Amino acid sequence: MEKMRSIDELSPDAMRALVAELEREATRRREEKLARGEFATGPTIIAGHPRSAQRMQDELTATMRKAGELREILFDWIITGVPRLSRGEDAENWPRSPI
Repeated sequence: MEKMRSIDELSPDAMRALVAELEREATRRREEKLARGEFATGPTIIAGHPRSAQRMQDELTATMRKAGELREILFDWIITGVPRLSRGEDAENWPRSPI
């Protein structure tokens, strides 16, 4: 077996290829677990900011747990970058500067 090189020795292209390979593997494992019923899936969360999405995910998870769901729950997020106060996003907590 070949010894893995240090990350510092990898070219940017090699790093991108490694990340792509890891993402493919993570997707494959997730799809296998979904097929076996090891995960529950929640609705897609659309939010203006990751903090808002996390808050919505926490609320949905609590609701699903209360309804009896015991498996790990997977959510897909779509982050728009646009605050939507009508969707429960708090203008007070919206970042005012780049992150």
